[in-house]
Amino acid sequence: MMLRWLLVIVALILLTGCGNGMVRVQGEVLLDDKPLPGANILLMPKSGGRPASAKSDASGKFQLTTLRPGDGILPGDYLVSVTAIDEKNLRYEPNGRAEGGFAEQHRRLAPERYGDIKTSGLTATISATDPRLSLRLVSTP
Repeated sequence: MMLRWLLVIVALILLTGCGNGMVRVQGEVLLDDKPLPGANILLMPKSGGRPASAKSDASGKFQLTTLRPGDGILPGDYLVSVTAIDEKNLRYEPNGRAEGGFAEQHRRLAPERYGDIKTSGLTATISATDPRLSLRLVSTP
């Protein structure tokens, strides 16, 4: 009988994880229903606490991190911002002379309003029972 209870306790511990309360969230970020690569995602807890962040890959997929890569995020309600900028270093030669240099060119891939949690209009509720997050951005309001 004691062995049976011990097995039940071990099974419960394995099912609940290490007990830190973090949820490993897999997500995607889309702009006009197309994947948004290289997007920086920030989730700020509405009730205060540590934010979580991620960067989307070439297919718009991401995994949220709070303290260490891949550790997840605490369940709760969040304000969300998304920034996506294409940066290029361009060589320039003033007056056709070779002693020119490099200039950075920045192009926003996502509208500027999404880059601020106050203006993005994006929110998320993170739940241990549904560890997925889909962020859908649009080019025009």
